[in-house]
Amino acid sequence: VFSNLLGDLKNKYGGEIMLIPIAGDNNLTSVSLMMNRYNITELPAILIDEKIKIYELQTPEEIEAYIKNNKLIYQNNSTFLNSVL
Repeated sequence: VFSNLLGDLKNKYGGEIMLIPIAGDNNLTSVSLMMNRYNITELPAILIDEKIKIYELQTPEEIEAYIKNNKLIYQNNSTFLNSVL
């Protein structure tokens, strides 16, 4: 369900948002290291610009508010939404 929500945001913002979906349940060392580094404790999770973690499904408007309130959409740069599923 996170993928639908993130897809909607990607459609709206295009190149301003970069989505990186990562399967979190495949027992890969690199994924485990990333989850430990960012203290991701449950799945699914969304990590926004290495700062904000979202574990519960939110509306697109709520995620947009995180992005806008934290000025995470930069001119000539992208916001990174890492989705660990």
